Amino acid sequence: MFIEYFVDDMDYYKKLFCDVLGFSVDRDDGTFVQLTRGNDKILLDGEAKSQKPDYHFYNKIDKNTNGIGIESCFVVDDLDETYTKAKNFPGLKLTPIKHKSWGVRDFRIVVPDNYYLRITEMIN
Repeated sequence: MFIEYFVDDMDYYKKLFCDVLGFSVDRDDGTFVQLTRGNDKILLDGEAKSQKPDYHFYNKIDKNTNGIGIESCFVVDDLDETYTKAKNFPGLKLTPIKHKSWGVRDFRIVVPDNYYLRITEMIN
């Protein structure tokens, strides 16, 4: 499985996923990037929003909405360290770390393109 994000600022998202969440760049074609962390893959597509407004299916539904109702969840080994990295990363809106009733802690990130990321600990 992979997740594909359609973004305006490719360099910003490469740094976010690499510096904060520990991904590495496998492929970089300028407007398309593939990132990997273990078996996890993220694709970044810069064509959809700026160069080709009708390129992506989502734009045919509602051109004023992006990322609403999408929660991408990333499991990390050290939640506190990841939270510190995210706090120091420019342009992110973070929720505080919260304890969940199912026994883990997590926090949320809203990125500039309005994607909503949930960062969580491993469920024991």
